[in-house]
Amino acid sequence: MAEDVPAAASKAQRYDDEVEVPFQSINQMVSFLSGGEEYNMELHKGIMNGEIVTQVTAHRDAMDKVRKVVGKHLKTIVKLTKSPPIETGVPTFPAVNEISVTINAATVKKEAVGHICEDMGEEEFNKLKPTDVDKLVKAEFGKWTTDTRLRKPVEFIGTLTVRQEPVNLASIRTFLQRTAARRAVHPTRGPLVQALQFIMQRAEAHGKIDGDIGYITVVNQRAATGLEVDGNELMMRSFTGVNKLPSVPPMWLREALQHEIQLALPRSYIGKSAFAFGSLVKTICRHGLQSVDGDCVKCFIQLRYKALPDSMKAEVPTYQAYLKSSKRIIAHFETRVPKNVSVKEHIIAASNMGGYDSGSVSFDQWLDDLRRDTAIIMDYEWERNPQLHDACSQEPKPKVNLLAKLDWHREYMVTSKMDNRFCSNEWDGVVQFCASDAECEKAFKRMQLQAGDVEISRKTLEDPMAKAMKQYPELEWNHVNPMGTMLFLSQLSRCQVALKTSVSEVKLIDTVFGDVVRGLSNMHAMKSQKDKFEIFAGGKWEVEKDISDVVSVVKKDLETLFGAFKIQDYNDVKESKVEEVIPTYVPKPLDQDAFISKVTDCYLKYTRFAEEKALDYDLWGKLLGANGIMYNFVTDEFGPAKPEDRLLRTTEHPLRDWDAPDDLKNSIKKFSEVLKDFFLKGGQSLDASQNGDSEAGASNGILNMVSEGGETRELRGRLREIFNSIYEQPRSHMIRGMCRVLSDNYEDPSARSIDDVCYILRQDARVCASVEGLCGMLNLTGPKNGGKSYLAQRQYAFLGLQNNHYGKMTSGSYLTTKPPSDPEKSRPIKNQFQGKKAIYFKELPPLPLIPETVKDLLDPRDGHTEGRANHSKKTDQTSFPISFVLFAMANSPVSVYKHGTEDTGMGGKLGEIQTLYKLCDEPDVHNPRERQADAEFSTATMKGKHNDEFFFWARSMYKTLVPDICKGRHIVPEPASLKTHEEESMGEATDVLLKAWMKDSLKECTPAEATPWTELMTIIQSSFGTVSKHVMTECNISPKFKGQYRPNKGVSHDYLKVYNAETKKSSPVKYVKKAAFAFEYIDCVICPADSYLFCARFLSTRPIDPGR
Repeated sequence: MAEDVPAAASKAQRYDDEVEVPFQSINQMVSFLSGGEEYNMELHKGIMNGEIVTQVTAHRDAMDKVRKVVGKHLKTIVKLTKSPPIETGVPTFPAVNEISVTINAATVKKEAVGHICEDMGEEEFNKLKPTDVDKLVKAEFGKWTTDTRLRKPVEFIGTLTVRQEPVNLASIRTFLQRTAARRAVHPTRGPLVQALQFIMQRAEAHGKIDGDIGYITVVNQRAATGLEVDGNELMMRSFTGVNKLPSVPPMWLREALQHEIQLALPRSYIGKSAFAFGSLVKTICRHGLQSVDGDCVKCFIQLRYKALPDSMKAEVPTYQAYLKSSKRIIAHFETRVPKNVSVKEHIIAASNMGGYDSGSVSFDQWLDDLRRDTAIIMDYEWERNPQLHDACSQEPKPKVNLLAKLDWHREYMVTSKMDNRFCSNEWDGVVQFCASDAECEKAFKRMQLQAGDVEISRKTLEDPMAKAMKQYPELEWNHVNPMGTMLFLSQLSRCQVALKTSVSEVKLIDTVFGDVVRGLSNMHAMKSQKDKFEIFAGGKWEVEKDISDVVSVVKKDLETLFGAFKIQDYNDVKESKVEEVIPTYVPKPLDQDAFISKVTDCYLKYTRFAEEKALDYDLWGKLLGANGIMYNFVTDEFGPAKPEDRLLRTTEHPLRDWDAPDDLKNSIKKFSEVLKDFFLKGGQSLDASQNGDSEAGASNGILNMVSEGGETRELRGRLREIFNSIYEQPRSHMIRGMCRVLSDNYEDPSARSIDDVCYILRQDARVCASVEGLCGMLNLTGPKNGGKSYLAQRQYAFLGLQNNHYGKMTSGSYLTTKPPSDPEKSRPIKNQFQGKKAIYFKELPPLPLIPETVKDLLDPRDGHTEGRANHSKKTDQTSFPISFVLFAMANSPVSVYKHGTEDTGMGGKLGEIQTLYKLCDEPDVHNPRERQADAEFSTATMKGKHNDEFFFWARSMYKTLVPDICKGRHIVPEPASLKTHEEESMGEATDVLLKAWMKDSLKECTPAEATPWTELMTIIQSSFGTVSKHVMTECNISPKFKGQYRPNKGVSHDYLKVYNAETKKSSPVKYVKKAAFAFEYIDCVICPADSYLFCARFLSTRPIDPGR
């Protein structure tokens, strides 16, 4: 019944988008799918019985037509993909040569004796005594008899395979140029540099090197189980190396590995694949190679599901859903779990009856469903595999153990089909090494064919540096060590050989050990002064250290590189998880003080100490946590602090992300972004009265509707809406506390005033980031129990107040005391301000501030300030940049000391926020100035419970301090209350009074209307008396700002031009006694008492006629 293959199905046209595939019979379908082969009755029967499942792949446009036709034929599976179908005739490769062996002392010795007998001849051999035979056998075994393993296997029954695996030696050498690569230590596998060093030595000893590509010998070992599953032997996973073999393996294996045993490598490193050392080592060794990593997708879950009968598959709906939409499910739950929780790892653990407590209720419920499905599969497999019960019953979880055995078996049944002699077998997949991209494509197609109906994917290698930074984020990966890779590895090898030889050999090369320590150094020990050192450890610099402290650093480096250790996890007295590194073995004499001291002397003797910037001299935009993690405000990135950052002080607690819900954090980010836009568009206040949204602020709203654009009003309304949503969130503890202290109508979202709150939040960002160029001191004043301490407490609970922290609290009398007249006099208190981010002056006395004292601590643009410690010498650096902000706390408004009406120079540099409410345990409900106190909340803030919320807000509000907004030297816009208090605190200073007079009495006009210059000067003198030139300049009254009115006819005159910040122009002004805005009423519709509609048109700036 053979039929011709339709012309449309020829190979040249098979994937054309417009091709019709009109199958008239099963025969035609088989011919089409098999490339035009003759009809095969067995194939026909297989399709009819559902034993053969065909996978068709075609272009998207053609697939619907293919699906309609092929879908009619039984259980054919149609898979939609963009790729062309798997071609027939892809290249084949030599099969894996697995050798079944039984290895024990008796069989290996018998083999060796037979080999000796064959070499000597039977007649000569029979003359030997048993002791002579033993000596010859020992000589035959050579270095294989030297086995330092604590537990030596006595027998191995299974299969062995020997392969050659390529490694990129250039990639290893380049990677090891970085100091972090030499310092990285895996918690179970030991130093990273050791694994890479031994792989390089194995490749060099192998002898086959093609340019930068070397080869290592890899031994695959698979233990026999003696059990059966579904009529086949139960297969175990294949592991690489010789660690499961007795000390002396068979002769053919000894010959294959002779070049490695001669290197005297630890037994655990011989014959291992790069894959066995972890994903980072594998990535480094294979970087730049042409390779294909065919990986079984969701291996165990997929294979368990496929092994179920069709009638049971509906009973495991979570398995079904995960296999169908794993990426969507993972992405969904990644937004709901804490940042440190891996969704994928929890899913894998739950599929093996683990993975509890993810931190997300919804994800835990889903994991419960996954465990339920796994339990159903376990029960099914337990019932159908009674032959495995005895092998599993002794395990703590017999059913889980049985399922694991079946997982490994099914994994092998798939990967063994894909495996060949040029591959690396890596448990749930295989990696094939090719010569080109084209070969890689063909190799993957071959894997797809051989995997059958099991879905596989092609994994790609990450960049080694990117992967290293993820795995060891605490290390600085940008530092390239001045000691070259090959010199470092050479000296390291000399040390390793000496340690294996004798203690005396080690002591002869103490300078070589010093070189190795130098090769590990990332500028982490520096001379600061005679016999004193600065040491970088744990992401932080430590000062005033002596030689014994450097010895401790060297001791730790030697133990890490040459010793053995383990990681011990436990909870400390604060219930915080601690990971402690405990050395379990340190070779002699590396555990002796005398030798370590000698190595330290050699290290210091041959290390050059470059001149570096002083500690904490560059704090701009940087914040260092107690855990050594630094946050960069400019790049919005966390990362380990680098030695070259030269950061000494830290926050009191570690820096970490806030674990609040994502919707709350996103709202805060959005608020800060919209606030930045609001300020850039000229917005000033966020109070509801500015939009006329409240009855009390109706008149203000009218004025603002005239003077500002609709977009600004829209942004204000949007900001208030976002802020109110943030306020209502349960985790917004700090914001509610600040509103309780600062806001009018704090419980009414429509009338709540938030200008002061936003200003303090921006000050928080300024403090944490040490914004260069901004100056100004902030006074927090108000009644007793008014909450002013809370506003400061939020900051210093985060910054800390110890000498090694960023905050400093001192007596308020410092600011009311004149500086010493002797410039050489020591100033130890001021010396402690170096490197701080905030100075808190507690309880100012009722005395005026001394301008010289305050100004000396303001404005980083004016250069350094100077503070000599008691022990300072004339050669010591005693000046330092002003990286801090000043905060003063007092019960009453502060004043500034001045001589008469002379300018104090404090204009614009002294702001004040007043708290107007009293927080009481039992407030009088009839007194609007009393509010409910919360002692527990205050205590929690003091203990740092809300530090993460504080820090998140500071990071978000930093973007509102950009130079496009704060163009001068202050945080702008300022809340109206701050401006008022600033003027009051300045008292009767001439510049303050004159500026206020100008604001009230000078109005914009035309040049013809402008008040003549001489007349204006006379008016000023009559009002203020003689005003000094520098005060006039401070108020922008200067001949430089003169304008000229020169009409063709009439009287000409000069006039003053005043800069208008809103129009960004300088305009003529005239003197008026009273001035106001005039409006022409267009329409007015009277509405209910709580609202009205008002329309106005701005006419001009001129005196209003009282009669209108």
